[in-house]
Amino acid sequence: MRTGEKAHDRVAMDELISALDHAAEAGSAGLLIIGGQIPADAKDLARLLSCFTGLGLRWALWHHTDSIELCRYTDGDPVTGDTALLERMRLFGGEPVPTDDSLPETGGDLELRRDGELLRWRFVGAPAATPRSALADRKIAYQDFWAHHPDETFQIRRQTQLLWGEQKKRRNTEAPDQNESADISVPNPEFLEVEPDPNTAEKSVQQVVVNTAATSQPVPNSQRRVTFVDPRVGGACLNYPVDDDADRAEIVYLDIADAGIPAFNWWLEVRRHDC
Repeated sequence: MRTGEKAHDRVAMDELISALDHAAEAGSAGLLIIGGQIPADAKDLARLLSCFTGLGLRWALWHHTDSIELCRYTDGDPVTGDTALLERMRLFGGEPVPTDDSLPETGGDLELRRDGELLRWRFVGAPAATPRSALADRKIAYQDFWAHHPDETFQIRRQTQLLWGEQKKRRNTEAPDQNESADISVPNPEFLEVEPDPNTAEKSVQQVVVNTAATSQPVPNSQRRVTFVDPRVGGACLNYPVDDDADRAEIVYLDIADAGIPAFNWWLEVRRHDC
């Protein structure tokens, strides 16, 4: 063992190598990978999203400059918030959700990120869930990954990651308490990677999700979210679309790697995690 190297570091590396050796693989026949760009305009965004209906995308992440919201999604739902403040967004899902490293039969992961006056997007999903014809009908240009890399092969690993916070034991069907903050500015709402647990040799990637749309009106069942708290984010209201009695929440996703280096993530679902 080299100087400064910890035993659990070596164990983690050995486990990673073993996992990659036994990981499922996928090429052009197993994955659809396309991407492009559109103007950062509300109408253009709505046109793009209309191409991805009927694909089994059941969850949405909306990241604006002043908030992040993770919620259930239904085809045709309106664009959330002001597009001028949109930094990134994600629509995702997959059926059936795999219990191993296999790929779902339907669904996918549409991700958009702002780049100045453009929104750059990419979609990773099941070949059966193709939006190609809808994109062509709406004259939205895109590129196909496999046209440039026809022989590429990826390793597929199913992963789960905990989200911040433990349940506060109440639903957000009413306006927040006077002492709660309903308008949060998140300084760095990206994924945060923490040190690996020496007992499990696993890293945890956690996501702050802040809901700023406080309302006194009843919330539809599909949009109800459970409030969680975490002292590391102070008064932030962490709302996740999971069961009322869930201890915590987690994201299930597929890590799509090229020679062990993550190339894409396909988020599959948000679900309860009981401690």
